[in-house]
Amino acid sequence: MLARGTMKNYYTTAAYLKEFVKHEFRRSDIYLSELDYSFIAKLENFLRRHQPENHQKKLENNGLMKHLERFRKIIRLAVKMDELDKYPSLYFN
Repeated sequence: MLARGTMKNYYTTAAYLKEFVKHEFRRSDIYLSELDYSFIAKLENFLRRHQPENHQKKLENNGLMKHLERFRKIIRLAVKMDELDKYPSLYFN
């Protein structure tokens, strides 16, 4: 089981992912099979230029990289659970 603070961080990453998918694809969700290099590059670009609407500051590089790291862990879990055919290692050098 993960600590409460760790879960809070994953919820924040999930919120950024949902906001990205809504902004980029005009949908509420996408299939894991739609993940490709373009998706990850666009996600990174979105996080770099995204300005939160509430009182939060813009993401700095370290925070952005932590969100991408958590996203990578989620993808690895999807592969282990056979939800995704192959780990897109090409996308996460």
